[in-house]
Amino acid sequence: MRPSLDEAAQGKDLSTREAALDYIGRRALGMTTSRENRIQHAHDILIRELLPHIGITEESLTKKQYFLGYVCNRLLACSLGRRQPDDRDHYGNKRVDMAGPLLAGLFKGCFKRLVKEFRKSLQDSLDNGKEVNMNTAFKQDFITKGIKYCMATGNWGV
Repeated sequence: MRPSLDEAAQGKDLSTREAALDYIGRRALGMTTSRENRIQHAHDILIRELLPHIGITEESLTKKQYFLGYVCNRLLACSLGRRQPDDRDHYGNKRVDMAGPLLAGLFKGCFKRLVKEFRKSLQDSLDNGKEVNMNTAFKQDFITKGIKYCMATGNWGV
């Protein structure tokens, strides 16, 4: 962050939105393109590529601004000794998947596959002119086998 602060202090007037976007656009595209194209490209970068988990719409820019302010505040507070750095190995900082959402996603995936297999079996029977047998078309233990497999192996993909 230090180089960014030093560069901002070197007399570059980035106090307006357009000047800042033009600066970003120059860094991305160079000086060969027009100012309007550089500004538009920088705006697109901020919307689509900067913090896409917050959103990729025009309305998400305000949320991104607040989040960047929050991150800078925490970074400066840590560098000034006002707070301790986060321990990335602490269990509270880990993302933990709970059993409920995992089972719900697993059931949803298994059910979709069951419906797909059922439709395929019915369509094959109708195409071949065979009598539809519900016992063979509908596999009763399909979802149960899927859940048992995931519980036994720890592989929660469908």
